[in-house]
Amino acid sequence: MTLIRGKSADDIICENRVYKCLGCGFVGLEREADEHQVKCDNPMELIK
Repeated sequence: MTLIRGKSADDIICENRVYKCLGCGFVGLEREADEHQVKCDNPMELIK
């Protein structure tokens, strides 16, 4: 788990969460999924 400085405990990014893009089928870890969602603009689904 990674704690980002200046953020509250609610904003901790869990490196082990895997998301799937419901638009194009992209699958990636939370950080990759956040970056992908900015480009693809489709909802992401938590799969793990």
